[in-house]
Amino acid sequence: MLWGVSTSLIWLRMIDTDSFPRYGVYWNWFKMDPWFAPRYYIRDLWHSRSPLSSTTLVHNAFFAPNCPRSIVKSLEIGLAEYESMIWPLGMMFPFVNTTGVIRNIVEWKRGRKNLLVVAGEKDVLMTPKIMWDVRTVYKGVVERLSPWLSEKGDSKVAEANDEENVGFEVVSDSGHHFQNDIHWEEAAEKIEKFLGQL
Repeated sequence: MLWGVSTSLIWLRMIDTDSFPRYGVYWNWFKMDPWFAPRYYIRDLWHSRSPLSSTTLVHNAFFAPNCPRSIVKSLEIGLAEYESMIWPLGMMFPFVNTTGVIRNIVEWKRGRKNLLVVAGEKDVLMTPKIMWDVRTVYKGVVERLSPWLSEKGDSKVAEANDEENVGFEVVSDSGHHFQNDIHWEEAAEKIEKFLGQL
């Protein structure tokens, strides 16, 4: 199964578009595929699959450069013939209430990661820097809500200066779809470790 931005593990891809550099992702796509516009408007006549119309485009967008094309080709079978252009356009506007996400995490505890942001080291769309910014957004929300979080549990709950509350991991040598890339086992181990300490 080829997962997209909107269907990746939910705690990995949360975006607060009020403070998140969302246009950076679009700029990264343009840098990765400068022929996007001519191909989309002229060759493919606005076909929604145009951005992912070849194995090379899928490979460049979602996988590390050294990921074998055979893996990409085998996963391409799961791509829909038509993609909705609504979801990428919708990402230009706020679609996640980060305060709501933080408030709905139960049993905050000091000294553990209560939320995890994961990035692929070779992700050309949502780079590790962009994903670090996502982590920073959530860390800011935790700091802002720390009095409320403290009231939610015992006296040890979620102090604002606790760096462990919002974790950040990078999957080495992996692209955007790190769960399908060649180092997927490393990604699974990082997520399993996070889940195990909850």
